[in-house]
This record gives sequence, C-alpha cells and structure tokens, in this order.
Amino acid sequence: MDQFQNKLLTLYNRNFGNLEEIIIQLYQKGITTCEIADIIEKMYGSYYSLQTISNMTQVVAKEMDAFHNRPLPSRFVVVNLDATFITVKRGTAQKEALHVLIGITPSGEKYVIDYDIYPNETTLAYKELLNHAKQRDLDDILLFVGD
Repeated sequence: MDQFQNKLLTLYNRNFGNLEEIIIQLYQKGITTCEIADIIEKMYGSYYSLQTISNMTQVVAKEMDAFHNRPLPSRFVVVNLDATFITVKRGTAQKEALHVLIGITPSGEKYVIDYDIYPNETTLAYKELLNHAKQRDLDDILLFVGD
C-alpha cells in the first residue's frame, strides 16, 4: 500500500541548516548561549530558546570529546610540543596558552595528537597531554621537539 505524501508541505524537520552552523561558530568564538539567542532574534527575527541553542552547541562538545578520545597510532617518529596564546572569553577576554602536540608517524603522516588550553605555557600542561595520549595507546616517541 502506498503512503500518502503531501506535495505542498514538507515534513517537519528539526534540521536548522545553515543557521545551526552559524550558532556553532558563534559558540566557538566564546559567545554565550544567551547572547547567541539575542543575536539570532535580532538578525533573523526568529526566537530560539536557550535550551535549543544549547542542544545545537552540544554537537561541538561531542565532536571535541570524540577527537580527544580517538585512538592514536602507537608510534611517532617526531612529536612537536608548542603553545600559542589566544584570546579566551570567560567572563572577560584574556590571553591563555593553547598547547598542541603534533606528531609524525613512521609513514610520514602528520597528526594533531591532542590540544588543550591552560592559563600559561607550562611543562605540567605538556605532561598532562602526554599522559592522556599514553592512555590512548601512544607507546613510542623517537624524538621530541619543543622551544
């Protein structure tokens, strides 16, 4: 038996399309969900509850969690440890150190092993990142490079 299909109205869908991407980008820039709701209402004339915006931003949180917990190759020929200072908004805007571990496998593939933000560039931050990488099966590093 055939199903009825309405040709005039599309099925209800909770896909926010391009607007969802804009909301996620605003969230990544450090704008609060309350501020995002105000921006969307002023720009698009659409009201989204704080919960709806929070649900959209959870996509980013899940992707970040998956990245930080993905399996790693067990061996790297070189691992570069470095940090750069970026502006972080937590109530007020301030500079904090984005620590990054980048590795090269024996086959020449480049990996961002892990990253995290700390108030300052410290050896403790690198130690924590490396310990976390070891928990994800990183076993052997032939050479460390850092400044």
